[in-house]
Amino acid sequence: MSSATLSSKFQILIPKEIRESMNLKPGQKLDFIQIGGSLRVVPQRSMKDIAGIASHVTEPFERDRSDLNDDPELRAAVDARLKWAANTADATHKRFTP
Repeated sequence: MSSATLSSKFQILIPKEIRESMNLKPGQKLDFIQIGGSLRVVPQRSMKDIAGIASHVTEPFERDRSDLNDDPELRAAVDARLKWAANTADATHKRFTP
């Protein structure tokens, strides 16, 4: 376990072994999560990092929709939910578009 001291400016120096093992870089954003009486520090992920999660996928993903085709009630429920989501997203976009 590593430890650090909180400075008079409320700054913390992350120990070198942790910076290296977590591949932390100067200027990188960190999230602080309070859990009960403890504190968890989590590096923020950039969109580039997140996009890299699926970089190994080379073919389009196709869903198996056979269950939807076999059950008309389920198909109707899914269609209604998709329509509602599309309308909600469209209304939200219009509200925040200058």
